[in-house]
Amino acid sequence: MNALTHSAPETRSTNQFGLSLIELLVAMALGLLLLLGLVQIFSGIRNTFAASESLARVQENGRFAMEFLRRDVRMAGHFGCLNEFAHFPATTPRSTEPQFFNRFAARGADRDDVYYTLRADIPFEVYDYNAAPTGPGDDYTITSADPVPPNAAGNWTPALPAELGITDAALPGSDVVVVRYFGDELISISGGLTDGATGTFSLSAADAARLQPGAPYGVTNCAAAALFQITSRSTGSFQMNSAPNVPLAGSVWWSNTDMSVLDGTMMFRYRMVVYFIGQGVSGPALMRRELLEGGYPGATSDDDIVLGPIEEVVSGIEMMQVLLGVDNSAPRDDNADEYVDGTELLGTAAAGSAREDALRTVTSVRISLLGRGDNSRSAAEGPGAFILGETRVIPPADGRLRQVYDTVIALRNRLRA
Repeated sequence: MNALTHSAPETRSTNQFGLSLIELLVAMALGLLLLLGLVQIFSGIRNTFAASESLARVQENGRFAMEFLRRDVRMAGHFGCLNEFAHFPATTPRSTEPQFFNRFAARGADRDDVYYTLRADIPFEVYDYNAAPTGPGDDYTITSADPVPPNAAGNWTPALPAELGITDAALPGSDVVVVRYFGDELISISGGLTDGATGTFSLSAADAARLQPGAPYGVTNCAAAALFQITSRSTGSFQMNSAPNVPLAGSVWWSNTDMSVLDGTMMFRYRMVVYFIGQGVSGPALMRRELLEGGYPGATSDDDIVLGPIEEVVSGIEMMQVLLGVDNSAPRDDNADEYVDGTELLGTAAAGSAREDALRTVTSVRISLLGRGDNSRSAAEGPGAFILGETRVIPPADGRLRQVYDTVIALRNRLRA
């Protein structure tokens, strides 16, 4: 039988060693589309993260700024266990109010003779910016320049006192707030004085160590209060008005006809704080000045008791507007009948007793802040104007995130209820 033989067919190689130009172009186009999509997603995520971070920072700054302001404004007029209106009524002459004694003025002298920082009888002040319209219903445009331009004290109503030292540090457009009060550092003292004598009060050694020589302090026995300067301290005691080393007139600073000092009498450090909007490290910020914490050893006159350096409190606060809740009822019931700006309240009573009487009608304060983010976004995003208090504020077109914070603060130490 013949064997059948089969031969294997010839085969061709199927391996490819390259791409055609068309295939390469299609692949590059698809890859580019995918890459553009990834870039777009990444850019969107980054912008969203930056916007969220900026919003969180603005909200955080706004809360911190409001907390600082609320804490101090609520304390305005704090005189220990005394109520300002119930115990310190306005009288004529204004230097003889029977229940508050400012020992930085001679007996019978007018209170205007007391140095500005020591005017405890004016616990709350506002200085309203007036160089451009910033009142209710006005439009105010914020310039894009951060540096503080030269200012004049007369750009505010009333004019900024030179003792504040902030005229060329305050940004235009914003109001200035000043508060005075006895602080919350309670110290109990005991002992008494004979009529017309100067001398020493007893207190614990630990409390004596907390006192700052030369610093102003307030004392109250729940029937009257006084403001004075500590001239020296020693273990367990301190002394006041050891003439001639204090800024007081005469050697008699207190008498039993003024006020008795009984066991358990309360003493507090006297505080004065000013808030304004200034130029911070990274842009506009809430700024403050207050009386020096370390005391005033060697002070020989009341104008040696001055404010300390300007401090940046919270960054990113671009503007502050203040409206005053005024009690116009007769008799007064301590409720705000209307909210007005400082110019409307003080425009015709910018000095002296008329200004003090006008400020005494203020029972609450409405503070509005404009917070500004650090990161720029699209200039087309966000509103073109904000309502700050009752003022329409137009920000620069810099693409920054902005937000308004608004609060009403009652001056609780002058509420008689």
